[in-house]
Amino acid sequence: MPSTTVWLFFAILFSIKKYESEEFIPQEKIQDILNIIKTTILFRKNMAEKSYKCESPNCNRKFDEYERSLTNSNNCIFHCNKDNWYELEGENKNWQISEEKREYFWKKLNESIIEQNIYRSDKLLNRYSFKNFIFPYNYGNFFPRDTLDVTNFSKISKDIYFEECVFLDNIEFSFIVFDGVVSFCDNLCSSEIMLSNCEFKTLVAIKNEKEFKGTFNFYNSKFFDEVRIENSHIRELELFSCEFNSLFNLNNSILHKIDFEYTKLKGVSSFKNTKFINKLDLSNSLISGELNLLGIEVTGINRETARIIKNSFEQQNNIIEANKFYALEMKEREKELEADLKKGKNFFEWLVFKIHGISSNHSQDWLLALFWIINFTFAIGIIENNFSMFGVNFISFIPFIFIMTISLCLSTLENIFKNIFLIFFSLISYGLYSLITCDFQLYKVVNHINPFSVMNSWDNLTFGEFLYKIIIAYLIYQLIISIRQNTRRK
Repeated sequence: MPSTTVWLFFAILFSIKKYESEEFIPQEKIQDILNIIKTTILFRKNMAEKSYKCESPNCNRKFDEYERSLTNSNNCIFHCNKDNWYELEGENKNWQISEEKREYFWKKLNESIIEQNIYRSDKLLNRYSFKNFIFPYNYGNFFPRDTLDVTNFSKISKDIYFEECVFLDNIEFSFIVFDGVVSFCDNLCSSEIMLSNCEFKTLVAIKNEKEFKGTFNFYNSKFFDEVRIENSHIRELELFSCEFNSLFNLNNSILHKIDFEYTKLKGVSSFKNTKFINKLDLSNSLISGELNLLGIEVTGINRETARIIKNSFEQQNNIIEANKFYALEMKEREKELEADLKKGKNFFEWLVFKIHGISSNHSQDWLLALFWIINFTFAIGIIENNFSMFGVNFISFIPFIFIMTISLCLSTLENIFKNIFLIFFSLISYGLYSLITCDFQLYKVVNHINPFSVMNSWDNLTFGEFLYKIIIAYLIYQLIISIRQNTRRK
């Protein structure tokens, strides 16, 4: 805002210009000049003395006529609406139209920080509290060096609270040591909050129950105390080359995207009941502390991450949860083998994995293994009956082909009603088998299921029977392992 000296200079200049065509200035004209200067000074004084009080809740700040001309509202520069401060250019914001307003905003903010005049609920508290602030774009660091306690390293010793603020564009905190608490609570943002090359000596807390549509980006930073991100809904959380030396609490939250690129988790990391909507990748993180992952929901996961989570549950003797991620690990390995198969590699390894997955979901689904035992035996019983009655011909294979084809389709089905379908089709197979063989009491089935039924005698065993007994023995083994996997104690 122009100073009184500047206003006085313009008043004198205007007065002289008014009479510059005359050879000398008469006495009465001099009086006119003095009157103009006096009027200008009085106008400037009245303008400075006239003040307004911000109408934003919890803000007692007073501001002058010049600031009101910038805000065009009854709110101060910190709390006024800033939707007309920028122009949209696609997905980006062009702030050139509000350069004067933005410079004034950050100037006043820095002055308030230096004067320790930021609003605080209790003036005795050693903290900066930004409540309901609306932040425009800033070219540099949020805290310029003249606002910091500068010794050998830039440092802020006070607690910092951002509560119900709006960040209209990117904000950056760089090369700062935070000795106090750093808290973000229920803020709105569609851009990025960048905290790079910082050290956090005490608590870092983030809580956003409503969706935080922007990005929290922690880059090359160290945390020496608890990081608490609880009951929050965050679009993106990026942790690149960070180091967590204490509790990392990420419980009961929803994250659309999270990156742990080259991040060290040295303390306890708790992701209890957290939902990861997009892929969770821990493969590039260095985890030396304990993980608490009970109740997490993961949409996408790679094999290494599944292995890390599985090992974490195994160390806690939570075998049931460990088995779930073991199955995911096997599925991801199967995808890797399918990629190798397209290159002409690892065919037999892929075949073994495929059979393992179809027969018992990698030893995790006992009902699927039982389903195969029953339906495979029904199919073999029907084909034996048809061979004895009609001989070897194509018609004798039709029921076998039908049962095996439907069984394969149901085994690869991913549906919440899959188990119901398995039971229902087993009943259909039983009906088909009973009608064709008239073995309603399943006498032949029970004898066939026992893989050692003929091996205790000198009876002849055909190659087909021998192959059947190997398959049944394998399926029974998968049934036993699947039941044990879901009931065993380590």
